[in-house]
Amino acid sequence: MRVFLLVLLSGCGSANLTGAWSGECGFEDYSMLLDLDLTQSGTLLDGAAAASFSWEGYDFEFSGSALGSEEAEVVALTLDLGDGGTVVLDMDVASPGRIEGSCAGDGGIFGGGWLER
Repeated sequence: MRVFLLVLLSGCGSANLTGAWSGECGFEDYSMLLDLDLTQSGTLLDGAAAASFSWEGYDFEFSGSALGSEEAEVVALTLDLGDGGTVVLDMDVASPGRIEGSCAGDGGIFGGGWLER
């Protein structure tokens, strides 16, 4: 009985998000491509982040850090992209290997987004 309960509880409420993720945030004027390399320790997430987008004929690329948490398959990440500002991801684990939700950037920009392994 103890083994069954332990196995049952260990499979509930948490995803393992360690690894490389790629995806997109769709803002009104442009789409931002994201590449993240995350490490998960308990509910805490940290790692590296890179973002790129084109706007009004110019190409932009930024890199920095990712810091956040995952609890009960709800993911909250803040991407600090240095001169590129901050992007906040508020997402849910949609399926193994896919996260979906919203993105918010500096200046009040907001849109939908996703990440996949």
